[in-house]
Amino acid sequence: MESIKKCPEFNPEDCEPGTLQFDSDGCCQICKSRNCVLEKNVTRLRVDDCTSIEDVEVTSCTGHCDTKSMYSMKTKAMIHSCSCCKEENVNHQNVTLKCADNSEIVRDYVHIKSCKCTSTECVDQKTSG
Repeated sequence: MESIKKCPEFNPEDCEPGTLQFDSDGCCQICKSRNCVLEKNVTRLRVDDCTSIEDVEVTSCTGHCDTKSMYSMKTKAMIHSCSCCKEENVNHQNVTLKCADNSEIVRDYVHIKSCKCTSTECVDQKTSG
């Protein structure tokens, strides 16, 4: 008897770089998911004609969190469950910027220390027409 395996929905963009592989029977692609991770970039910050004197670590939260819709027999309605990838812990940091006229200014920015999936309200998209 022959069985046909159906692979789960798969999007390589949801994978951590370098973790793409095939499952144990070589049938479906799998990877380590990028669920809501802290991403770091090092860059020079710019505000108008001013640029940071040193490179600054800029952080962001990226990845996917669970979202689902299902019908409830009890309430006879659709139940929506949504969460989004948001900052969990942050702190404010100062950066000194040098301007085109050689003056210096200090600005503060939010530096994300950690991220997590956070429940949010699912908004129904109503189309007019």
